[in-house]
Amino acid sequence: MAALKRLNYLNEELAHNLFEASLSFNSRLAQPANELIAYFKQQTVYKRLLIKSVSNFDGISPDQQKKLLNLVR
Repeated sequence: MAALKRLNYLNEELAHNLFEASLSFNSRLAQPANELIAYFKQQTVYKRLLIKSVSNFDGISPDQQKKLLNLVR
């Protein structure tokens, strides 16, 4: 995940993968994903992409969607 931060690259598919990792029970996977989301949300363009991607993210419960929205805002 550090490579993605160095490249400063994010698209909708990568955002969905970060959300999956963030919701994981494996803390060694979830913590770096949360840190990378926090890094990208500081950038205006990527913050909009993250918020849009949460709305388009299917297959999660309303509680998980709320958690992700709180994470990206």
